[in-house]
Amino acid sequence: MSELREIRERIARRSIQRRTTLLRQQRKRYLRWLAIAAIAGVLISMLAILANTFAFAVVAGILWLLALNRLMEYRQVERWLSRTATNERERAIWARIFYHELTHPSMWLSSSRWIARVTAALSIILVSAVVVAVSGFWTRLLYGLAFALVALHAFVWVNEMRNESRRLKEQRLLARYIWSDLT
Repeated sequence: MSELREIRERIARRSIQRRTTLLRQQRKRYLRWLAIAAIAGVLISMLAILANTFAFAVVAGILWLLALNRLMEYRQVERWLSRTATNERERAIWARIFYHELTHPSMWLSSSRWIARVTAALSIILVSAVVVAVSGFWTRLLYGLAFALVALHAFVWVNEMRNESRRLKEQRLLARYIWSDLT
């Protein structure tokens, strides 16, 4: 029986170690994006004030929204990293809370992510439409090839994600069978 407990402890420690590594990487990434978005937001805001243009003000607002979004995600990751479990029951409760918060972000965070996606898509469409409308044949051909490459890349990525999902399902099923044989 102690062997089984030892195996469970090793699995729990490995899971905590993986989650901590992932969270530390995310924290670094969020901090970098926060700094980049805040600096760019300050510079574009100054440019908007000096040039007295509405377009730069909109871009500065989007950058400030991105910086605020990254700040919220950074704080959330900090909160997750500060939790420490003392026993197996607390560890299970905190893992459940962690995965719930990860899959169900706050309304503000979800809204700002949605706004960012829509803004990015509209920006790409607007820039592409303007460039294609005022350009010649070769530029249109180049844009067509670029969009075809992006579509091909997206198709390959979706296909790989589907294959990876299938592989993970099979791996989980196998792990479940192995675990049931151990217990």
